[in-house]
Amino acid sequence: MQLDLPAQPLQPEEEVAGDAREEDEEELEPHLLLVVEIRCGRWSARARARRRFGRRLMALRTLGCVGRRSFCTRRPLVDSVYHSILQKKLVECHDAALPGFKPIWDAIADTVEDSHGIQTMKSDYTILDLASGHGEPAVTLAQRFPNAHVVASDSHEVERARAMRRIQSLNLQDRVEVQDINLLQLRYMAEMPVTDDEPTVACDVVTCSLGLFMLPEEEREACLKGIRSVLNPGGLFVASVWEDMVLNEMADECVLKAVPSSAETALPIDEEDPALPRRPRKEGSRYAPDDPDCLSDEMLQRAGLTPAADGKHHKVVSDLPFKLGKHKSDQAWITGLMSTVPTLDQLSQQGVTCKDGGSVFAATRELFEEEVERRGMVDEQGEVVVPMKWRLIVAKRTL
Repeated sequence: MQLDLPAQPLQPEEEVAGDAREEDEEELEPHLLLVVEIRCGRWSARARARRRFGRRLMALRTLGCVGRRSFCTRRPLVDSVYHSILQKKLVECHDAALPGFKPIWDAIADTVEDSHGIQTMKSDYTILDLASGHGEPAVTLAQRFPNAHVVASDSHEVERARAMRRIQSLNLQDRVEVQDINLLQLRYMAEMPVTDDEPTVACDVVTCSLGLFMLPEEEREACLKGIRSVLNPGGLFVASVWEDMVLNEMADECVLKAVPSSAETALPIDEEDPALPRRPRKEGSRYAPDDPDCLSDEMLQRAGLTPAADGKHHKVVSDLPFKLGKHKSDQAWITGLMSTVPTLDQLSQQGVTCKDGGSVFAATRELFEEEVERRGMVDEQGEVVVPMKWRLIVAKRTL
């Protein structure tokens, strides 16, 4: 039997998080089976029942209760759904984005190699990596320099545990150890008296990738003095800092547009822990790395470090096309707004809603997705690519 069903215009809708989409798929399955049976020329009481189910489902779609399986559906509109999504996917999205920083890790290793060479490294050669997070560039350095002993460090227990698991998975635990070191506490290393009973910690190289920018401005020089104190005379310091943090600036702007201005001052501030909620910066404001005094040559010299003068590495600015994922996917918006997630979570827990009374997560996500389109950050393959810039800092401890 051939049935001529009226064509239903398919309206493209916005994408929803994976969990909500999976729920819709279970409900839509009988309706899809109906279509299969009609196209195969089979018509039965079972098919008629499915057709009635399909009509009810179409009515629900009209009311906006259910979306289509074969097309993107609406985003969730309540914060509880976003909390569930983040609980399941935040770490996964963070880890998926990490390989995008590999050019920075490789550049740091290249700088160490150009300065010291692989063959000249002694078996007791020590590299200290600060703010390693999940273990980089400590792992890259250990793989590049097989004779070196590498210390990965971080002040957060969760990050240290992740770093240790990664080190063990690569069978590097004999040459890479993980220690609890807080960047803010390095200043006290410079103030410690040197005695014969307690020899000074001595490293041949100290590295730090994208960690120093998190320090309050007034703490950077003291931290550099602490780094100098743990370096051997002539020891090398290599760091990377953001030159242009367009992603964080864009994320902050989206939060400010989404929430009422009264909500900004309700947030607690902890400058010692960037992972805690913070007030978003106003549109047009600059992040610390854009400050010309951030790790300037003058600051390095005041800390007892001599900036490299070869012009090959020090202060070289490089592009980093940072891929977030497919446009309007969970991967893209979670990675893009990751710096503001603690802020949004705190606002949500305090009962703050967006300016139209809805979910702060939904409103901020929608603004972010509109902004990447407006700025031309969606490539031909539908990937969100944010043009970032970073700068290399290279100096040595004065002999």
